Amino acid sequence: MHNSRNLRTVFFIITFFVLFSAIAAGVYSRMAKPQKKAITTPIEIVEKVRGEGATKISFRNTSNKTINALQVSVSGSIFMVEFLDADEPKRRLKPGGIYEEWFPTAGSNDTDVSVLAVVFEDKTGVGDERFVEEVLEARRGVKKQLMQFEVLLSNTLASANIDGATLDKLITQLDNPVVDDLSDPGGVRLGQRKARQQIRHDLEALKRRVGREPHFNIRDGLTMVERRHSERVAEIQ
Repeated sequence: MHNSRNLRTVFFIITFFVLFSAIAAGVYSRMAKPQKKAITTPIEIVEKVRGEGATKISFRNTSNKTINALQVSVSGSIFMVEFLDADEPKRRLKPGGIYEEWFPTAGSNDTDVSVLAVVFEDKTGVGDERFVEEVLEARRGVKKQLMQFEVLLSNTLASANIDGATLDKLITQLDNPVVDDLSDPGGVRLGQRKARQQIRHDLEALKRRVGREPHFNIRDGLTMVERRHSERVAEIQ
């Protein structure tokens, strides 16, 4: 009984860690059907380490170009790994570099992993063309959503008084549905929702900090969020 309780605790901790890491590192999952034909990419699967409910996978860049996005299939689920969403120094995978990430998996069988697409820093890509294009489309959607939020945040920072209620109002406004342009492809729509999730993550992290440090200057915190998002928009250019 004691061991069973310990296993459940370990499973919860690992599951929470995987989900939190996925948001922070820019890993996004959805179901899709990759092409059946063999795909050759400049990525080597170095190691797979199984945990309770998750597997840590190590990827090596075997090309002579810097990589900033991957699309990978892990046990039938497709994951977009967007390095531009991470903080330095994890915003790119340099030649010869190794990237490690935990992916949610189930069952005791060997985890099936394949790399579907690779996007380089120069905006070229190799692999399944659909998944390369989806990364580029998603970035356009991220940029679109960040620029819309930039206007809202700029107007907020122009206010004379900024307090906890101001921060709560910003978070509440993120509950409004994303407005899609009917002409936008699916990747752009995915990117908009991804950016909305990232914005909420940043604001809620700021709110938690204010809870821990009541005298922390909220205006300074929002200014840091604004700067970070501006840098991301510039990186997507």
